Amino acid sequence: MKRTLDVSAATAFDLLSDLRGHGRWIPLTAMSAPARIRRGDVVVARTAGVFLDRMEITAIEAPHRLRLAKLGPWLLGEAGIDIIDLPRGRCEVHWWERVHLAGPLPAWATRAVMRLPLEAMTWLALRRVSRWVNLG
Repeated sequence: MKRTLDVSAATAFDLLSDLRGHGRWIPLTAMSAPARIRRGDVVVARTAGVFLDRMEITAIEAPHRLRLAKLGPWLLGEAGIDIIDLPRGRCEVHWWERVHLAGPLPAWATRAVMRLPLEAMTWLALRRVSRWVNLG
């Protein structure tokens, strides 16, 4: 999913790499993460109080790139945020998730099932980020 934001890439990166603040963007989600994330950190998102999503930071290249490996127990795969500088202090954010459910079913099957809810989640998150920067 992608969205153009009326802020610099650095500002967008600061907002999106603040994983403890992801509850602002993703409904019913709290994130356990250090204030300043580093490559190799393991962070945990908890949605609706029960759904755990453990992730390892595999790359962090401010202000353009953040990569996470999904470690389970429910989701496996990878996710990332890429930010491209645009003229006049704007940027384009690409937030993608290539994940599947852990378990006995083939990854290709559960990846297909997860595609629509994850696209909806990233659309909503980027919409909320856009509103945030336009109100601030």
